[in-house]
Amino acid sequence: MSQEMLNMLIGVLGSILTGLVGWAFFLLRAWINKKFKDQEEVKLLSEITMIIEDGICEVNQIFVESLKKTGKFDEEAQKKAKELCMGIINGKLNDAMKALIEKLYGNVNEYISGKIEALIYTMKPAQ
Repeated sequence: MSQEMLNMLIGVLGSILTGLVGWAFFLLRAWINKKFKDQEEVKLLSEITMIIEDGICEVNQIFVESLKKTGKFDEEAQKKAKELCMGIINGKLNDAMKALIEKLYGNVNEYISGKIEALIYTMKPAQ
């Protein structure tokens, strides 16, 4: 397969993944709005979801994509990407958000880690 064809394929897959991510977050927001009656909690959960989305997209854009293009995205790079993502997300969550996560789900880091993994899973093309 030529390099030009491979680059085009990567571009197409990137576009598809972006659509899938948007769709997954739309579903998550809809579920949150249905599940919680307290509008302050809904607002905070929506903000938390957006922070997680943005963190994943940021790490994907600045770290993961460049490594994938050079063929250097291995298991160690995956761990580093997750660490970067966790740091970005934790840095943006305020105390009220962390308290709500603890109240509803328990440990903040475990919750964030699970959400990152779930989103990345939904982003992967069907195999």
